[in-house]
Amino acid sequence: MSELSDKVLISTKRYLGPATQTFLERQARNHMRGLNFNDIKEEHLPELFKWIHISSSLFINEKADALLKSLETVFHVKKLD
Repeated sequence: MSELSDKVLISTKRYLGPATQTFLERQARNHMRGLNFNDIKEEHLPELFKWIHISSSLFINEKADALLKSLETVFHVKKLD
């Protein structure tokens, strides 16, 4: 796992729990043209965070907003519309 993907995993895990890695791998692969989560780069973060927010809101509801805000703060990334 790359340093960046590991940091995203750690930052997200407190909100999503033990299935976080599988969740992140699916978001990258299914919504970002087959991107391997381990290969993410800084330029992928806005798009990845958008999909994390959309998909996680289906099961963690309003906590998805807190997750997005946390990711934006930690990685200094603004949300894509």
